[in-house]
Amino acid sequence: MRSVLPDAGMSFVVTTNDNAELAERCAAELAQMAIEHKSALNVSYLTPREAVDEALAQPEGPVILSEGSDNVGGGAPADATHLLAELTTVSRKALIVIRDQEAVETEWRMGVGGAFEGEFGGKSDTLHGNPVAVNGRIRLLFDVHYRHVGPYMTGQQAEMGKTAVLECGQLTIILTEKRVPPWDVGHVRSVGLWPGDYHIIVAKSALAWQTAFGTFAKHVINVDSPGCCNANLRHFSYNHVQRPVYPLDAEPQPRFGLYA
Repeated sequence: MRSVLPDAGMSFVVTTNDNAELAERCAAELAQMAIEHKSALNVSYLTPREAVDEALAQPEGPVILSEGSDNVGGGAPADATHLLAELTTVSRKALIVIRDQEAVETEWRMGVGGAFEGEFGGKSDTLHGNPVAVNGRIRLLFDVHYRHVGPYMTGQQAEMGKTAVLECGQLTIILTEKRVPPWDVGHVRSVGLWPGDYHIIVAKSALAWQTAFGTFAKHVINVDSPGCCNANLRHFSYNHVQRPVYPLDAEPQPRFGLYA
């Protein structure tokens, strides 16, 4: 039997020895359990401004700002600027990686030590923010290739392409030619930087950043910024969803069904 699922939410699979009644009952019990504990499944988020303020208030770092909305491993562009815009005048050492091929080419033409003034990021679309004006000095230039040395995908080759390390007051920006998810400490070690030296580290990842920065993190803040991989479902528009449904609405209406 083929059926069309009206929703793409949480699902449970129940297997029995040809006992449809038992399967229905178990599925309903599991669904009800999910409804009763729905609030525990939500993640607490702060806006970019709130996240930076909270990070600065922490006595000890690194504080990881998890920007899952620009999750590189999820297909995001890696050039979101919502957090970058809040870090340009930050009072404690901060680190962010931004993909901007055009800006990298400019920095390479200028050379190490060159003073720059320009706009970075926000080149893919307007959802992930607009280019942000930044000025500072080019610290290092690399054509980056490294192997994962941490616990995730150990030994796999990663390539960031042409890369520039920019010092902008307390903010360090790693500009990359290619999209590279922060799955390994080589994400920053490959350009001579050490995660423990920064009070704030922006990780364009929802969870996998832990294999790179987990041993360094003293505090983690989930950031609610616009982006294609945002876990806050209220950021998106829906044309065919059946309402009410949680978390878009206060009271979800469970819909059970047996699909075989």
